[in-house]
Amino acid sequence: MYTLSWKRYRRRFRQPLHTAYGIWEFRDGLLLKLEDSDGKSGYGEVAPIPWFGTETLDSARLQIAGLGESVSPEVLRDIPGNCPCCRFALSSALAGLDDGGPVEGRRLPVATLLPAGEGAQVILEERINEGFLVAKIKIGLGETEKEMIQIERLCGLLPEGGALRLDANGGLSTAIAARWMAFSADLPIEFVEQPLPIDDPDGLVGLAGDFPTPVALDESVVKVDDLKRWRDRGWDGLYVIKPALAGNLPELLDELGNDDVFVFSTAMETAIARYSSLKVAFGNPSRRALGFGVGAFFFGVYDEPFLSSDHEFSIDLDREWEGAAELK
Repeated sequence: MYTLSWKRYRRRFRQPLHTAYGIWEFRDGLLLKLEDSDGKSGYGEVAPIPWFGTETLDSARLQIAGLGESVSPEVLRDIPGNCPCCRFALSSALAGLDDGGPVEGRRLPVATLLPAGEGAQVILEERINEGFLVAKIKIGLGETEKEMIQIERLCGLLPEGGALRLDANGGLSTAIAARWMAFSADLPIEFVEQPLPIDDPDGLVGLAGDFPTPVALDESVVKVDDLKRWRDRGWDGLYVIKPALAGNLPELLDELGNDDVFVFSTAMETAIARYSSLKVAFGNPSRRALGFGVGAFFFGVYDEPFLSSDHEFSIDLDREWEGAAELK
């Protein structure tokens, strides 16, 4: 049996994140700690994003509180599949109790997330000077023509080998999505992310087949079961995987296998879920830029253009747990 401790946290974004779902001002979640009889600890984090189809924070709190203070190694059997963030957190904590060691010796590029609006150009110029080659920006938030003009300007700033990722968060109509796909064909656009809603799978398949720029699924493949469904369908594009939202960690690793069609991304989590998420990313052969360049949105967090597995897995999770202020 393990002793379970948990606490709630809240982090204010340095600047609100504008998405097709609205404005996001705070990152709320739960931190978990499992401790065995020898005093060894494993950590996990519940970082839900309900508009992506995960559980809400309130439902997560009910699930975790309902487990009590003592849990068995089979605790995941008590968490339903519609609570993927709880399943990820607990499976991460269990994995931490039996940690086989980090993935060593890998170094991967990072994609920086740009803010919406006119400030994107200034931030991109700063990031390029810092050594970033890949940036991501949200689209579908304003007038299409104005956004396209902005994207052309941003593309003009990119260094040789640089690329932009366009993320629509499933907020485009079929006609507007087709315009974006055609527009992207002659620009250094790495992919267009989730141009259509999750309830239009045929439309997504059509866009992927009609235009040369790759389409990357995101909201369509939040949970492991979603990913399995699209892989069984034979999806020929890319998959954006946010491990912290996906569910049971071993099941996710089994489904990913050794394919290199994945782009691993943050769920705006703290260092605890970041640790587990990056273990997934560094353990996969994909060399695409990691979608973890979100330091501009947090106080006291700074991004680097490359992440080293040796550095990322040297952090002290005990210290992260102790230093996290509990929100009552």
